[in-house]
Amino acid sequence: LLHYASCTLVIRTPFIPPKNKKPNLYRGVYHVHSEFSHDSKVGLPYIVETAKKAGVDFVVVTDHNNMNAKKAYQVRSNEDPLLIFGTEISTWYDGHLGVIGAENPPFNLEHTKEIVDIVHEQGGYVIPAHPYSSRKPWKNWGISNYDGIEVFCFSDFFYDLPTHQLILKALFLPSNEFLKSVLAVKPENMKRWDEELTSGKKISGFGAVDAHIKFRLGSFVPENYLLSFQSVTMYVFSEEKSEKKI
Repeated sequence: LLHYASCTLVIRTPFIPPKNKKPNLYRGVYHVHSEFSHDSKVGLPYIVETAKKAGVDFVVVTDHNNMNAKKAYQVRSNEDPLLIFGTEISTWYDGHLGVIGAENPPFNLEHTKEIVDIVHEQGGYVIPAHPYSSRKPWKNWGISNYDGIEVFCFSDFFYDLPTHQLILKALFLPSNEFLKSVLAVKPENMKRWDEELTSGKKISGFGAVDAHIKFRLGSFVPENYLLSFQSVTMYVFSEEKSEKKI
């Protein structure tokens, strides 16, 4: 809470400003949790409103082990940021697996390879989540036919730094200095991605926010998605702004 009180309102200018970007280049955020995850407390309207403030074109919602957000989402307009629905599957042994593009991803299967195969049969994509997190790393690199890798995950620094360091930095550093002091791309992530690319595989690089709102008191939300939505964005070339194309 102290961290967000210190730097939630910092404004991060994207590398390609939204108003000046190239045609068919869309900017969005990946790996966001809603109230349909056990560890997040905000609804889809909150996510949409935050995405509007951040000026992004799309948000990829990846709730834990369900696709209920997609069933619940009703409000759609050309003006709203596009919501794309995937999931984050908790495998039995190997860690968390991000899934997008599959209509009926399998849950609660013992063998991760079965999950990957079924998702691919449905035309979907699999991305190991926070692969080198100190808390919940990806453990099965023997499964080599994944489609992307999170080369950066915004939530990692919460787990990697001792709590007292985070609190002290959040209290006493200006917002931009706080971010510079705690955020860094892990060399392991880049090394893995580089090895896969040089081997000839087409592996996409993902910048993940892994956004949760874990506390809510009625209408009061002490945390905020705006910081992460402005700090970690992805750019996608697409024929059109649609869930299937992006």
